[in-house]
Amino acid sequence: MISVHHRLKPGYNTLIKQTFPIIVVISILTGVYFLNNLGNNEIFENHCYLESKSCTLKLVDSEVTLNFEQYPIVIEEVIKFSVEHNAHFVLQKGWVEGTNMFMGKTNLAIGKSVTLNNAINHQIELFLGACSEPRMRWKLVLDLTDFRTGQEHQVSVFFQTNYN
Repeated sequence: MISVHHRLKPGYNTLIKQTFPIIVVISILTGVYFLNNLGNNEIFENHCYLESKSCTLKLVDSEVTLNFEQYPIVIEEVIKFSVEHNAHFVLQKGWVEGTNMFMGKTNLAIGKSVTLNNAINHQIELFLGACSEPRMRWKLVLDLTDFRTGQEHQVSVFFQTNYN
């Protein structure tokens, strides 16, 4: 029988024993930080994960805020929400699509828009149908244009629906 023994350099075992707990603690703290902060209504660059009635996204030098009338989002009912953004942006269009099952794109019904204090507030309605998947994940997309520069921007809101 052939036996292979690997000997580590002197002190290497001690170094591993000393640094391993530090690496574990740092990993755990990093995980806890992301779990605690991912669902908060922090301002995200161009997307957010809806975990409450509102979500705020960063758009160039301003913000876009979506406020839903109810949370959690339900299927087979009219979903009403508002989108508020700086007045130098124009909401071109919006839609929602499934991310775990492709069901096509459903356009948003953009209704009444009000401008107040250099901000535009759009009232929007959406209807999500049921499918065979009890837990659906969705992506709501808004296309906006900065009329000062002509630059187009896209922001997304991810959410899920459940039915029994």
